[in-house]
Amino acid sequence: MRNNLKNALPFIAGALAGKQGVKVLQGDWARTNCVDTIWLPPLPDEDTNVRVKALGFVGHETAHMSFTEPFESLKALIYREKSPETFFGMLNLLEDIRIEKLQKSRFPGVSDNLDKLA
Repeated sequence: MRNNLKNALPFIAGALAGKQGVKVLQGDWARTNCVDTIWLPPLPDEDTNVRVKALGFVGHETAHMSFTEPFESLKALIYREKSPETFFGMLNLLEDIRIEKLQKSRFPGVSDNLDKLA
């Protein structure tokens, strides 16, 4: 990923999440701990869409930091199901739609990158 963009991502993430000290690290896939860390998948410099992908992932994962509440009471229900991963996958899909809508309302500038990422 281009150096200037890589260096700016923690600041962008902090602004979008409304908190300071957000870390943006590289991992195997895009995810967050919903507290202070985002992991991005590998984004090679030669990828012409690296900016859109990086900003799209950061916009999406910071939306989880801002809007996703822990599903503690739901976890017990999920694990009683015969296919908890299917149930959780569907729940996560609905949550992704919900948080992106809220993020776009709060920060209209993220809409383009989120839409292109999808």
